[in-house]
Amino acid sequence: MLTICGSLSFFEEIRELKKKLTTLGISSEIPDNYDEGNDKVDGEVMIESILYNRFINSHLEKISNTNGILIANYKKNGIDGYVGPNTLVEAAFAYALNKKIFILNNLGKQGSRDVLLGMLPTLLKGDINAIKNHRT
Repeated sequence: MLTICGSLSFFEEIRELKKKLTTLGISSEIPDNYDEGNDKVDGEVMIESILYNRFINSHLEKISNTNGILIANYKKNGIDGYVGPNTLVEAAFAYALNKKIFILNNLGKQGSRDVLLGMLPTLLKGDINAIKNHRT
């Protein structure tokens, strides 16, 4: 079982990845949809940091309970294979727990690139079928 990680701007792509993994016989967890079910306080959206904290804790728990992560990295902000700060934190957490790390697409030029490569991930080069060659 894998936890899919990636920028929330890739949420629809992450849902599609989950479906594709299922067809390969691989179970997966995805991030909670940050926009769905926001709690209300006096008719206002709950303080952003409290809501975000819930999201972070929920996703880290998913990572703890699976065999590894699949980083869904697509083009964002003009960067191919974008991996943002939250996904980098999730990758470091998985690495610290000795979980398998898969990266879907090639990493573009970005600050997190060398750190991610230092975690010795499996680079899928866009081919999720390659996951079947690794024990998950």
